[in-house]
Amino acid sequence: MNPTSRLPRLEFDTPEGRFVIDPIPAHFDLYALCIESENDHLELGRYCGINDAVIAVSRQETGYDRWDRIPPRELPFRVHDIACWKLIENIGTNHIPNESLATG
Repeated sequence: MNPTSRLPRLEFDTPEGRFVIDPIPAHFDLYALCIESENDHLELGRYCGINDAVIAVSRQETGYDRWDRIPPRELPFRVHDIACWKLIENIGTNHIPNESLATG
């Protein structure tokens, strides 16, 4: 992947905070799993793929006690479904509109 590529970010809001899966620009094959709340931004781990990070959240294997100790039946609906995570595009780059910039 080239450094000027648009890097996606995924987010999933929970009562415990917002889980975020961010690409690590210096390591294009790694993603950081973080949790953000009003008071904190904690990196919970690094994963080789987005899906691996989603699995860690859904299996409650994040290392974040407030999340990992919730009874499984009380987890937010569809936390395991990557399609339910919010995709944020253009992280770390300038926004480029989807339409062609060519004038010819």
